Amino acid sequence: MKEAHEELEVTELEFDVVRTEIKTTLYQVGVPERELREFMDIIDMFRDRVVADEHLQEDWEAP
Repeated sequence: MKEAHEELEVTELEFDVVRTEIKTTLYQVGVPERELREFMDIIDMFRDRVVADEHLQEDWEAP
């Protein structure tokens, strides 16, 4: 996963934009809340594998 995204230089903000789109889409198509949360937890586990090392911030808060 890390190698696949390395050249993209993904930032925390870019990750959160895509994360929000995924969550919104799942909500709009009627995925039950429990399953939506479980899926988003999985997405969140990939943050440090997708966001470029130089863009990872310990104190990052989504806007």
